[in-house]
Formats: sequence, structure tokens, C-alpha cells
Amino acid sequence: MIRPAAHWASEVEFQAGPGEARQAWAARGSSAFGESGARQIQERRTEWMASGIPVLVIGAESLRDALLRALPHVDLRWSDNPLQGVWLFGAAPCERVVLSAEIGAVLGRVIESLRQLAPDARIIVVGRPHLEPFARQMLQRGATDYALDPLARDEIQSLLGLAGDEPSKVRQPMHPAEPNPAAGSDAPTAGELAALGQILQSLGDGPRATLDRLCAWVAEAIGAAGVAIESESFTSSVGASREPFVQPIERAGRVVGRLEISGGTGDPPRLARRAAAYARLIDACMLQAREQQQLRDLASTDHLTGLKNRRYFEESLRSLVDRAAADRSSVTLLLFDIDDFKSYNDRFGYEVGDGLLREISVLLSGCCREQDVVARFGGDEFAVVFWDAQEPRVPGSTHPTAPTALAERFHRALTEHQFKCLGPHAPASVTISGGLASFPWDGRSAAELVRAAERALREAKGVGKNRIQIASGKPGE
Repeated sequence: MIRPAAHWASEVEFQAGPGEARQAWAARGSSAFGESGARQIQERRTEWMASGIPVLVIGAESLRDALLRALPHVDLRWSDNPLQGVWLFGAAPCERVVLSAEIGAVLGRVIESLRQLAPDARIIVVGRPHLEPFARQMLQRGATDYALDPLARDEIQSLLGLAGDEPSKVRQPMHPAEPNPAAGSDAPTAGELAALGQILQSLGDGPRATLDRLCAWVAEAIGAAGVAIESESFTSSVGASREPFVQPIERAGRVVGRLEISGGTGDPPRLARRAAAYARLIDACMLQAREQQQLRDLASTDHLTGLKNRRYFEESLRSLVDRAAADRSSVTLLLFDIDDFKSYNDRFGYEVGDGLLREISVLLSGCCREQDVVARFGGDEFAVVFWDAQEPRVPGSTHPTAPTALAERFHRALTEHQFKCLGPHAPASVTISGGLASFPWDGRSAAELVRAAERALREAKGVGKNRIQIASGKPGE
């Protein structure tokens, strides 16, 4: 018999099931299914691959539901994650794919990946009317056509080449127990899919962590003695490398890395097919991880100076103070601003004033250590959080000397620096006034530490400027 489309739309294997199914996928991994559940999933995958008219849908549940209404006689395979959808497509290609324009900027690469796997597939982009310009752009990336919400049944059937097909014309699926040559043995297992789902949920941890997880995942999936992955500037490896099988990682015809597999199980042709699929997935995941990293960087970076912004500074300071309270380490905060900064804007103009802020930012970064948090606090005010994994404090210990020395070094470098942005008529030197406060002597929380540094900064201004004042050492004032 023909299984209804809704049957496939609810399967856990596509990370599509609502409620408990999706939670089992994300939180409990393959152990949530057990041997019986994994066997049922594999049987259903086999049946799907033998069905008459499969359609892959990548997008939100609303798109899936609309297609269920418009195409009641086909079997829908659904994933709400584009990377997982591409990988599943690679394991079991089909001739018809519907993509949501809501996927966003990654949609172009998804289409290109699908097109590489199945050059003749019908790839349809669906979106709301305001996304029509974006959907039209996807035609240049390889999409066959696009449709706008709300979906019209006749239109989507025509775009997918299903016009005139009736349920009676759909080829009957094989019985799950019958052998299915099309299925092969390359389809992902329930355990692999569960582990992949966890990796996709953790892309926000950054490209390096993502590559480490992918490396371990490939090694376990293939049963390899060793796996090494190089993806542009990142590398990762597990196990021992001995006469590895090497699979290039390509993007748009350009080699961007390599996947090395040592001692993988299975015959060489199957290993080559799986390695090629893993290589595509690795590149897609790394691109997504890099994009998320770039978005985080943009959200935490001051656009003028390139330093961290105030939001990032405040979050970092709170985190570091909490850490220092737990392990009895120290955190020191330097707040400073440029003396008489308004006079530079009035004399040279705002463009030169911006250039002065940028030059000071470069100079400040060069005087600080890699772990220090250097930020633009606002206007012409800057902040530096000095922290160390030092030995625990002992009762009666004094302020740490390293941050004080670093602050003085920056102050000295500033007075000696020739600011190119000010030109030949620049004043003798650019000076700053700052306040230095340390946890726990000057504040027992991030907010108290900021207030202590601000008081010290005002004191520095009050006694003649061009100096860094150490806070009084009275928390809570």
C-alpha cells in the first residue's frame, strides 16, 4: 500500500518529529531509540527509498504542512536543518526538492550542494512574497524555479513535474523485508544521525570545536583507526594515521581541505562513497560554524575601532569576576579616556577624531596580553580587563603588580607615539587619564569594580590629568 505523506513527516530520523521525538533526538541521542527503534528507522528508510514519488522538504514545519495538503499522494522526507537535509539527500538522492527561502544566506550553498549531488533534480524555492527577489536570485545558484506563499496545488505540482499524477499511478513500495538494491548500505544509521544532530546544535561553539567533533564522529561512524581533517586554517585528528585514504574537501571546484581515513571498515568503493559524503558535510558544517562565529564577532565588536564593544565587555567582566570569586584569582579593570578629546574634534574635525580613536585602539591592543579583554567603553572611553590564572590569593596579599605595569607601559607608549592622523601640526603628545581597580580589594562584583574604576578616573582628572590613579581599596563605596 501507499504510506501517507504524514507518516514520513513525523519520523524521528529526519529530526522532524514534534514533542518527545525531537527531544529524544536532540537530548538523548541514539540511546533513546534502542536496538528495536533503530531497526524500525532503518526499515522505514528502506521503504521510503523504494517508494514511487519521494520529495525532500528542507524548511519549517509550516512549509511541510502546506506541501502535505498540496501533495497528499507523495511521500515527503523532511528536515528543518539544511545541513542535515543535504547529508540525507546525499545518502539517498531523489528527483524533487522543496526549499524554504526562510533558510537565509546559506540557501545558495545548500542549492549548490544538492545540484552537485543530483544535477537533474527539480529544486524549488518557496517563500513569502517579500522574499521573491531573494528567491529569484537563487535561480542563479542552481534552483529550478520558485513559488510564493500561499502555495497553489496546481502550481507546486507543475513545478515538481507531478501534474496529472494520481495515487493509483504511484509505484507500490517494497515490503521492508525485501532486498532493495537502491538503498545500498551507505545510508546513515540512527546513531550517526543522532550524533550529527548534536554537532549541528553545537555549531555556535566555533569552527575549531566543530571540527574536533566532526573528526570524532567520522572515526566512530566508519570504525576507523584514525581520522585527520584539514579545513582551511583548522586541523583535527583522532587515532593513528597509517597509509590513509585521502578525500579532498572541495568547494565550488576549489580544494579547501582534506579528509584522511586510516583503517576504515568496508570495501574500498563504499569507503570512497562515504568519504565523499562526509567531506561535503564537513565543509558545510565548517562554513556554518564560521558564519556563526562571524556573526558573534560582529555583535560583540565596535565598528569604529575593531575592539570589543561595551556589551561584550560587561558580559566578560561579570564572568571573570564570578570565576575569580570561585578560584580566588584576581581581576583588574582599567578605565581611561583621552584628555580634552573634544578639542581634537573641534580643531581637526570628527574624521580626524575617529582616526585618533583607531590609532589609540591599535596601540592599546599591542600593549595588552592575548587573554586581556580590550574594549571601547563608549565615546573616547576605553576599558581593559586584566586577568590571570595565578596561584590562589592568600589573606593579606596586595594588589597584583602585572596590570599596573601593563597600564603604565601603555601610558608611556602613548606619550611617545606620533599620531599620523593629527598631521604635522599635532600637539606635543596625546594624554589619557585612567582609573585602575582590582577584585576583590576595590569591588566584590563587576558593578562595584566599574564604579571603583570610574571614581579613580575622576580623581585622576581632578588632580591634573595625564595619569592613572589606583582605586582606594574600599569595596562598596
